[in-house]
Amino acid sequence: MAITILELDLTKLILKKYKPQVITEIGPCKIKMTLETKEIIEVVDKDPLLQQEMVDAGQEALEKAAKLLADELKGFDTDAQRVLKKTGLKTDMLAFAQGFDSAYKNGADEAEEMVRAGLQKVWKDYLKTHKDYTKFKLKIGAKVGLAAVGVGAAVAGAIGAAASGAVPALVLSCIGAAKALSTGLQTVATAMKSAGTVYTGLRSDILDLKEKYDDLSKLSVTASEVFAKAIDKFTTVSLNSVKKCEGDLNTFQSKLAGIKTHAHSASVGLNKLLLNAGKIDDTIKGTGIEKLIKKLQTELAKVEKDIEIAIGRVEDLGGEVKRGKQAAMDIAGDLQQLKKKFDGRIYTGAAIVIDAVGLGADLWGGGLKPKDFEEAANIIGNVATGLSAVKDGFEDYFKNEK
Repeated sequence: MAITILELDLTKLILKKYKPQVITEIGPCKIKMTLETKEIIEVVDKDPLLQQEMVDAGQEALEKAAKLLADELKGFDTDAQRVLKKTGLKTDMLAFAQGFDSAYKNGADEAEEMVRAGLQKVWKDYLKTHKDYTKFKLKIGAKVGLAAVGVGAAVAGAIGAAASGAVPALVLSCIGAAKALSTGLQTVATAMKSAGTVYTGLRSDILDLKEKYDDLSKLSVTASEVFAKAIDKFTTVSLNSVKKCEGDLNTFQSKLAGIKTHAHSASVGLNKLLLNAGKIDDTIKGTGIEKLIKKLQTELAKVEKDIEIAIGRVEDLGGEVKRGKQAAMDIAGDLQQLKKKFDGRIYTGAAIVIDAVGLGADLWGGGLKPKDFEEAANIIGNVATGLSAVKDGFEDYFKNEK
Protein backbone atom coordinates (compact mmCIF):
# COMPACT_ATOMS: atom_id res chain seq x y z
CA MET A 1 0.00 0.00 0.00
CA ALA A 2 1.37 3.40 -1.00
CA ILE A 3 2.21 6.11 1.49
CA THR A 4 1.07 9.65 0.74
CA ILE A 5 3.96 12.02 1.28
CA LEU A 6 2.37 15.14 -0.12
CA GLU A 7 -1.18 16.21 -1.02
CA LEU A 8 -1.60 19.94 -1.48
CA ASP A 9 -3.41 22.45 -3.69
CA LEU A 10 -0.75 24.39 -5.57
CA THR A 11 -3.25 27.14 -6.45
CA LYS A 12 -3.86 27.97 -2.79
CA LEU A 13 -0.13 28.33 -2.23
CA ILE A 14 0.16 30.65 -5.24
CA LEU A 15 -2.76 32.85 -4.16
CA LYS A 16 -1.25 33.25 -0.70
CA LYS A 17 1.77 34.84 -2.33
CA TYR A 18 -0.10 37.00 -4.87
CA LYS A 19 -3.80 37.93 -5.06
CA PRO A 20 -4.74 38.71 -8.69
CA GLN A 21 -7.18 41.47 -9.64
CA VAL A 22 -8.14 40.30 -13.12
CA ILE A 23 -7.03 36.69 -13.62
CA THR A 24 -9.01 35.47 -10.65
CA GLU A 25 -10.58 32.34 -12.10
CA ILE A 26 -7.82 29.89 -11.28
CA GLY A 27 -9.08 26.41 -10.55
CA PRO A 28 -7.41 24.09 -8.03
CA CYS A 29 -4.21 22.31 -8.92
CA LYS A 30 -4.00 19.36 -6.55
CA ILE A 31 -0.67 17.55 -6.42
CA LYS A 32 -0.44 14.19 -4.72
CA MET A 33 2.91 12.44 -4.33
CA THR A 34 3.18 8.91 -2.97
CA LEU A 35 5.86 6.32 -2.27
CA GLU A 36 5.23 3.19 -4.34
CA THR A 37 8.19 0.89 -3.46
CA LYS A 38 7.08 -1.76 -0.94
CA GLU A 39 10.44 -2.13 0.79
CA ILE A 40 10.90 1.64 1.14
CA ILE A 41 7.37 1.94 2.47
CA GLU A 42 8.29 -0.55 5.20
CA VAL A 43 11.42 1.45 6.06
CA VAL A 44 9.47 4.70 6.24
CA ASP A 45 6.78 3.08 8.37
CA LYS A 46 9.43 2.14 10.92
CA ASP A 47 11.17 5.56 10.84
CA PRO A 48 8.74 8.48 11.43
CA LEU A 49 11.64 10.95 11.24
CA LEU A 50 12.46 9.83 7.69
CA GLN A 51 8.82 10.21 6.73
CA GLN A 52 8.71 13.72 8.18
CA GLU A 53 11.90 14.67 6.33
CA MET A 54 10.28 13.56 3.08
CA VAL A 55 7.09 15.49 3.85
CA ASP A 56 9.11 18.62 4.68
CA ALA A 57 11.19 18.29 1.51
CA GLY A 58 8.11 17.90 -0.63
CA GLN A 59 6.37 20.90 0.90
CA GLU A 60 9.49 23.04 0.60
CA ALA A 61 9.83 22.16 -3.09
CA LEU A 62 6.17 22.95 -3.68
CA GLU A 63 6.52 26.31 -1.90
CA LYS A 64 9.39 27.22 -4.21
CA ALA A 65 7.35 26.23 -7.25
CA ALA A 66 4.41 28.29 -5.96
CA LYS A 67 6.66 31.34 -5.57
CA LEU A 68 7.82 31.05 -9.17
CA LEU A 69 4.27 30.68 -10.43
CA ALA A 70 3.04 33.56 -8.26
CA ASP A 71 5.62 35.78 -9.96
CA GLU A 72 4.34 34.60 -13.35
CA LEU A 73 0.76 35.31 -12.31
CA LYS A 74 1.68 38.77 -11.07
CA GLY A 75 3.29 39.61 -14.40
CA PHE A 76 0.30 38.52 -16.49
CA ASP A 77 -2.23 40.04 -14.08
CA THR A 78 -0.45 43.40 -13.86
CA ASP A 79 -0.38 43.68 -17.64
CA ALA A 80 -4.07 42.74 -17.73
CA GLN A 81 -4.87 45.47 -15.21
CA ARG A 82 -3.16 48.08 -17.39
CA VAL A 83 -5.18 47.04 -20.43
CA LEU A 84 -8.38 46.81 -18.38
CA LYS A 85 -7.88 50.42 -17.29
CA LYS A 86 -7.61 51.49 -20.91
CA THR A 87 -10.39 49.42 -22.47
CA GLY A 88 -12.50 47.92 -19.69
CA LEU A 89 -13.36 44.94 -21.86
CA LYS A 90 -13.24 41.40 -20.55
CA THR A 91 -12.42 40.08 -24.02
CA ASP A 92 -9.15 41.99 -23.97
CA MET A 93 -8.18 40.19 -20.75
CA LEU A 94 -8.53 36.67 -22.14
CA ALA A 95 -5.13 36.69 -23.83
CA PHE A 96 -3.44 37.30 -20.46
CA ALA A 97 -5.47 34.55 -18.81
CA GLN A 98 -4.52 32.17 -21.60
CA GLY A 99 -0.88 33.17 -21.24
CA PHE A 100 -0.88 32.35 -17.55
CA ASP A 101 -2.84 29.15 -18.21
CA SER A 102 0.00 27.95 -20.45
CA ALA A 103 2.62 29.02 -17.92
CA TYR A 104 0.70 27.28 -15.13
CA LYS A 105 0.59 23.96 -16.99
CA ASN A 106 4.34 24.04 -17.47
CA GLY A 107 4.82 25.23 -13.91
CA ALA A 108 2.72 22.38 -12.50
CA ASP A 109 4.87 19.86 -14.32
CA GLU A 110 7.99 21.57 -12.99
CA ALA A 111 6.50 21.59 -9.48
CA GLU A 112 6.07 17.82 -9.68
CA GLU A 113 9.68 17.41 -10.75
CA MET A 114 10.89 19.70 -7.96
CA VAL A 115 8.98 17.65 -5.36
CA ARG A 116 10.28 14.41 -6.89
CA ALA A 117 13.85 15.75 -6.76
CA GLY A 118 13.39 16.80 -3.12
CA LEU A 119 12.19 13.35 -2.07
CA GLN A 120 15.00 11.64 -3.98
CA LYS A 121 17.56 13.81 -2.21
CA VAL A 122 16.15 12.88 1.20
CA TRP A 123 16.34 9.17 0.31
CA LYS A 124 19.83 9.56 -1.13
CA ASP A 125 21.04 11.26 2.05
CA TYR A 126 19.41 8.54 4.14
CA LEU A 127 21.30 5.86 2.22
CA LYS A 128 24.60 7.43 3.26
CA THR A 129 24.05 6.01 6.73
CA HIS A 130 21.83 3.08 5.75
CA LYS A 131 23.72 1.37 2.95
CA ASP A 132 21.75 -1.86 3.41
CA TYR A 133 18.86 -0.17 1.57
CA THR A 134 20.77 0.82 -1.55
CA LYS A 135 19.30 -2.14 -3.40
CA PHE A 136 15.82 -0.57 -3.02
CA LYS A 137 14.79 1.61 -5.91
CA LEU A 138 12.72 4.67 -4.96
CA LYS A 139 9.50 4.83 -6.93
CA ILE A 140 7.38 7.96 -6.56
CA GLY A 141 3.81 8.13 -7.73
CA ALA A 142 2.46 11.51 -8.78
CA LYS A 143 -0.99 12.81 -9.63
CA VAL A 144 -1.44 16.40 -10.80
CA GLY A 145 -4.94 17.77 -11.49
CA LEU A 146 -4.90 21.24 -13.00
CA ALA A 147 -8.15 23.10 -13.72
CA ALA A 148 -8.62 25.83 -16.35
CA VAL A 149 -7.56 29.44 -15.89
CA GLY A 150 -9.78 32.38 -16.85
CA VAL A 151 -10.67 36.01 -16.27
CA GLY A 152 -12.46 36.41 -13.01
CA ALA A 153 -16.20 36.71 -12.80
CA ALA A 154 -15.67 39.67 -10.49
CA VAL A 155 -14.13 41.65 -13.34
CA ALA A 156 -16.91 40.83 -15.76
CA GLY A 157 -19.54 41.40 -13.09
CA ALA A 158 -18.23 44.84 -12.18
CA ILE A 159 -18.19 45.93 -15.79
CA GLY A 160 -21.62 44.48 -16.41
CA ALA A 161 -23.06 46.29 -13.42
CA ALA A 162 -21.63 49.58 -14.59
CA ALA A 163 -22.90 49.09 -18.13
CA SER A 164 -26.43 48.13 -17.17
CA GLY A 165 -26.79 49.94 -13.87
CA ALA A 166 -25.99 53.37 -12.48
CA VAL A 167 -24.82 55.27 -15.55
CA PRO A 168 -27.58 54.33 -18.05
CA ALA A 169 -30.27 54.73 -15.39
CA LEU A 170 -29.05 58.19 -14.39
CA VAL A 171 -28.69 59.22 -18.03
CA LEU A 172 -32.28 58.14 -18.76
CA SER A 173 -33.48 60.18 -15.80
CA CYS A 174 -31.57 63.22 -17.05
CA ILE A 175 -32.92 62.83 -20.58
CA GLY A 176 -36.49 62.96 -19.23
CA ALA A 177 -35.67 66.00 -17.10
CA ALA A 178 -33.98 67.77 -20.03
CA LYS A 179 -37.03 67.26 -22.27
CA ALA A 180 -39.32 68.67 -19.58
CA LEU A 181 -37.02 71.66 -19.06
CA SER A 182 -36.89 72.31 -22.78
CA THR A 183 -40.69 72.52 -22.81
CA GLY A 184 -40.59 74.74 -19.71
CA LEU A 185 -38.13 77.17 -21.31
CA GLN A 186 -40.30 77.34 -24.42
CA THR A 187 -43.18 78.25 -22.11
CA VAL A 188 -41.05 81.06 -20.69
CA ALA A 189 -40.36 82.33 -24.20
CA THR A 190 -44.08 82.29 -25.02
CA ALA A 191 -44.93 84.08 -21.76
CA MET A 192 -42.29 86.72 -22.44
CA LYS A 193 -43.69 87.36 -25.92
CA SER A 194 -47.15 87.75 -24.48
CA ALA A 195 -45.98 90.06 -21.69
CA GLY A 196 -43.92 92.08 -24.16
CA THR A 197 -46.95 92.54 -26.42
CA VAL A 198 -49.07 93.76 -23.50
CA TYR A 199 -46.28 96.08 -22.35
CA THR A 200 -45.68 97.60 -25.76
CA GLY A 201 -49.41 98.18 -26.34
CA LEU A 202 -49.82 99.65 -22.87
CA ARG A 203 -47.01 102.13 -23.22
CA SER A 204 -48.20 103.06 -26.68
CA ASP A 205 -51.71 103.78 -25.36
CA ILE A 206 -50.29 105.93 -22.56
CA LEU A 207 -48.14 107.87 -24.97
CA ASP A 208 -51.15 108.39 -27.25
CA LEU A 209 -53.19 109.72 -24.32
CA LYS A 210 -50.37 112.04 -23.34
CA GLU A 211 -50.04 113.43 -26.85
CA LYS A 212 -53.80 114.05 -27.09
CA TYR A 213 -53.77 115.72 -23.68
CA ASP A 214 -50.88 117.96 -24.72
CA ASP A 215 -52.69 118.86 -27.93
CA LEU A 216 -55.88 119.72 -26.03
CA SER A 217 -53.92 121.81 -23.55
CA LYS A 218 -52.54 123.91 -26.42
CA LEU A 219 -56.03 124.18 -27.92
CA SER A 220 -57.41 125.50 -24.64
CA VAL A 221 -55.12 128.48 -24.91
CA THR A 222 -55.69 129.33 -28.58
CA ALA A 223 -59.31 128.40 -29.12
CA SER A 224 -61.22 128.23 -25.87
CA GLU A 225 -64.64 127.92 -27.51
CA VAL A 226 -63.68 124.82 -29.49
CA PHE A 227 -61.98 123.47 -26.42
CA ALA A 228 -65.10 123.87 -24.31
CA LYS A 229 -67.20 121.90 -26.78
CA ALA A 230 -64.70 119.04 -27.00
CA ILE A 231 -63.73 118.68 -23.36
CA ASP A 232 -66.62 116.54 -22.13
CA LYS A 233 -66.28 114.00 -24.93
CA PHE A 234 -62.50 113.92 -24.60
CA THR A 235 -62.67 113.42 -20.84
CA THR A 236 -65.10 110.51 -21.14
CA VAL A 237 -63.01 108.77 -23.83
CA SER A 238 -59.79 109.40 -21.95
CA LEU A 239 -61.06 107.99 -18.66
CA ASN A 240 -62.22 104.87 -20.48
CA SER A 241 -58.78 104.61 -22.04
CA VAL A 242 -57.14 104.97 -18.63
CA LYS A 243 -59.38 102.20 -17.28
CA LYS A 244 -58.32 99.97 -20.15
CA CYS A 245 -54.66 100.79 -19.48
CA GLU A 246 -55.11 99.91 -15.81
CA GLY A 247 -56.54 96.54 -16.86
CA ASP A 248 -53.60 95.97 -19.21
CA LEU A 249 -51.21 96.94 -16.42
CA ASN A 250 -52.73 94.29 -14.15
CA THR A 251 -52.38 91.76 -16.96
CA PHE A 252 -48.72 92.71 -17.46
CA GLN A 253 -48.00 92.36 -13.74
CA SER A 254 -49.77 89.00 -13.64
CA LYS A 255 -47.71 87.75 -16.59
CA LEU A 256 -44.53 88.95 -14.85
CA ALA A 257 -45.48 86.89 -11.78
CA GLY A 258 -46.02 83.83 -13.97
CA ILE A 259 -42.68 84.33 -15.70
CA LYS A 260 -40.97 84.59 -12.31
CA THR A 261 -42.57 81.31 -11.21
CA HIS A 262 -41.43 79.58 -14.42
CA ALA A 263 -37.95 81.06 -13.95
CA HIS A 264 -37.61 79.62 -10.43
CA SER A 265 -38.83 76.19 -11.57
CA ALA A 266 -36.40 76.23 -14.50
CA SER A 267 -33.55 77.34 -12.24
CA VAL A 268 -34.11 74.47 -9.78
CA GLY A 269 -34.50 71.92 -12.59
CA LEU A 270 -31.46 73.09 -14.52
CA ASN A 271 -29.28 73.08 -11.42
CA LYS A 272 -30.35 69.52 -10.61
CA LEU A 273 -29.71 68.51 -14.22
CA LEU A 274 -26.21 70.00 -14.05
CA LEU A 275 -25.46 68.16 -10.80
CA ASN A 276 -26.65 64.85 -12.27
CA ALA A 277 -24.64 65.43 -15.45
CA GLY A 278 -21.63 65.90 -13.16
CA LYS A 279 -22.45 62.60 -11.42
CA ILE A 280 -22.56 60.84 -14.79
CA ASP A 281 -19.19 62.37 -15.66
CA ASP A 282 -17.68 61.38 -12.30
CA THR A 283 -19.06 57.84 -12.51
CA ILE A 284 -17.60 57.29 -15.96
CA LYS A 285 -14.26 58.74 -14.87
CA GLY A 286 -14.48 56.54 -11.78
CA THR A 287 -14.34 53.42 -13.93
CA GLY A 288 -10.72 54.31 -14.66
CA ILE A 289 -11.21 53.05 -18.21
CA GLU A 290 -9.16 55.51 -20.23
CA LYS A 291 -10.57 54.54 -23.60
CA LEU A 292 -14.16 54.88 -22.40
CA ILE A 293 -13.48 58.22 -20.71
CA LYS A 294 -11.84 59.58 -23.86
CA LYS A 295 -14.74 58.31 -25.98
CA LEU A 296 -17.39 60.19 -23.98
CA GLN A 297 -15.60 63.21 -22.50
CA THR A 298 -16.28 65.58 -25.43
CA GLU A 299 -20.04 64.92 -25.44
CA LEU A 300 -20.25 65.18 -21.65
CA ALA A 301 -18.34 68.48 -21.63
CA LYS A 302 -20.74 69.89 -24.23
CA VAL A 303 -23.76 68.72 -22.22
CA GLU A 304 -22.53 70.48 -19.07
CA LYS A 305 -21.62 73.65 -20.97
CA ASP A 306 -25.07 73.84 -22.60
CA ILE A 307 -26.79 73.44 -19.24
CA GLU A 308 -24.65 76.25 -17.81
CA ILE A 309 -25.65 78.52 -20.74
CA ALA A 310 -29.33 77.84 -20.04
CA ILE A 311 -28.80 78.53 -16.33
CA GLY A 312 -27.20 81.85 -17.26
CA ARG A 313 -30.26 82.79 -19.33
CA VAL A 314 -32.56 82.04 -16.40
CA GLU A 315 -30.38 84.08 -14.05
CA ASP A 316 -30.59 87.00 -16.49
CA LEU A 317 -34.37 86.59 -16.52
CA GLY A 318 -34.44 87.33 -12.79
CA GLY A 319 -33.03 90.79 -13.50
CA GLU A 320 -35.44 91.23 -16.39
CA VAL A 321 -38.45 90.52 -14.19
CA LYS A 322 -37.14 93.04 -11.69
CA ARG A 323 -36.91 95.66 -14.46
CA GLY A 324 -40.41 94.72 -15.56
CA LYS A 325 -41.74 95.37 -12.07
CA GLN A 326 -40.06 98.76 -12.09
CA ALA A 327 -41.57 99.48 -15.49
CA ALA A 328 -44.99 98.57 -14.09
CA MET A 329 -44.48 101.01 -11.23
CA ASP A 330 -43.53 103.76 -13.69
CA ILE A 331 -46.61 103.03 -15.79
CA ALA A 332 -48.81 103.15 -12.68
CA GLY A 333 -47.37 106.60 -11.93
CA ASP A 334 -48.04 107.78 -15.49
CA LEU A 335 -51.63 106.58 -15.27
CA GLN A 336 -52.10 108.38 -11.98
CA GLN A 337 -50.93 111.63 -13.59
CA LEU A 338 -53.31 111.22 -16.51
CA LYS A 339 -56.26 110.12 -14.38
CA LYS A 340 -55.79 113.08 -12.04
CA LYS A 341 -55.83 115.50 -14.97
CA PHE A 342 -58.88 113.90 -16.57
CA ASP A 343 -60.87 113.59 -13.33
CA GLY A 344 -60.23 117.26 -12.53
CA ARG A 345 -60.61 118.38 -16.14
CA ILE A 346 -57.28 120.12 -15.81
CA TYR A 347 -56.26 120.90 -19.37
CA THR A 348 -54.00 123.85 -18.80
CA GLY A 349 -50.51 124.29 -17.53
CA ALA A 350 -47.38 122.23 -18.07
CA ALA A 351 -47.47 119.11 -20.23
CA ILE A 352 -47.44 115.72 -18.54
CA VAL A 353 -43.92 114.27 -18.26
CA ILE A 354 -43.83 110.61 -19.23
CA ASP A 355 -40.67 108.60 -19.88
CA ALA A 356 -41.17 107.18 -23.37
CA VAL A 357 -37.76 105.46 -23.60
CA GLY A 358 -38.00 101.98 -25.05
CA LEU A 359 -41.59 102.30 -26.21
CA GLY A 360 -40.68 100.70 -29.51
CA ALA A 361 -39.10 97.66 -27.91
CA ASP A 362 -40.77 94.27 -28.23
CA LEU A 363 -40.20 93.67 -24.53
CA TRP A 364 -40.40 95.83 -21.44
CA GLY A 365 -37.18 97.71 -22.08
CA GLY A 366 -34.55 95.05 -21.31
CA GLY A 367 -31.94 93.34 -23.46
CA LEU A 368 -33.26 89.81 -22.95
CA LYS A 369 -35.64 88.68 -25.67
CA PRO A 370 -38.07 85.77 -26.01
CA LYS A 371 -35.80 84.35 -28.70
CA ASP A 372 -33.11 83.95 -26.02
CA PHE A 373 -35.36 81.43 -24.30
CA GLU A 374 -36.38 79.79 -27.54
CA GLU A 375 -32.64 79.26 -28.07
CA ALA A 376 -32.27 78.04 -24.47
CA ALA A 377 -35.10 75.55 -25.06
CA ASN A 378 -33.28 74.32 -28.18
CA ILE A 379 -30.02 74.10 -26.23
CA ILE A 380 -31.61 71.91 -23.55
CA GLY A 381 -33.19 69.87 -26.33
CA ASN A 382 -29.65 69.33 -27.59
CA VAL A 383 -28.66 68.32 -24.05
CA ALA A 384 -31.23 65.52 -24.19
CA THR A 385 -29.81 64.44 -27.54
CA GLY A 386 -26.27 64.60 -26.17
CA LEU A 387 -27.19 62.52 -23.14
CA SER A 388 -28.77 59.93 -25.42
CA ALA A 389 -25.47 59.79 -27.31
CA VAL A 390 -23.60 59.29 -24.02
CA LYS A 391 -25.92 56.43 -23.04
CA ASP A 392 -25.63 54.77 -26.44
CA GLY A 393 -21.86 55.25 -26.48
CA PHE A 394 -21.52 53.79 -23.00
CA GLU A 395 -23.61 50.72 -23.77
CA ASP A 396 -22.11 50.20 -27.23
CA TYR A 397 -18.65 50.23 -25.67
CA PHE A 398 -19.51 47.18 -23.58
CA LYS A 399 -21.25 45.17 -26.28
CA ASN A 400 -18.28 42.77 -26.33
CA GLU A 401 -18.67 42.21 -22.60
CA LYS A 402 -20.35 38.85 -22.15
